[in-house]
Amino acid sequence: MTDEEELAALVAKARERGAKVKAEQEKEEAEKAAKRKEREAYYKTLPDPKDKKGDDDKDDDKDDDDTPPPPPKSDGGKFGEGDGGKGKDEGDGLQAA
Repeated sequence: MTDEEELAALVAKARERGAKVKAEQEKEEAEKAAKRKEREAYYKTLPDPKDKKGDDDKDDDKDDDDTPPPPPKSDGGKFGEGDGGKGKDEGDGLQAA
């Protein structure tokens, strides 16, 4: 087989593969479009949340959502005692150079 024949065979194979890939992509796109249409039909049947009547959108709880929660209760020991599991020999946690 000469170089030209081999090149022609590779080009033909590439064209065939390209046609297969294009057909697969078109099939997948058609399936996606069908699913989109199905979801669109489903969501059209749901009530619009903007059409709610009344004051349902108000925050009914008494807590202010912007304030952080209180810190956890301590057991009455010294600050940091028993937290973190560091002993006297462990230093500041940095490795020696």
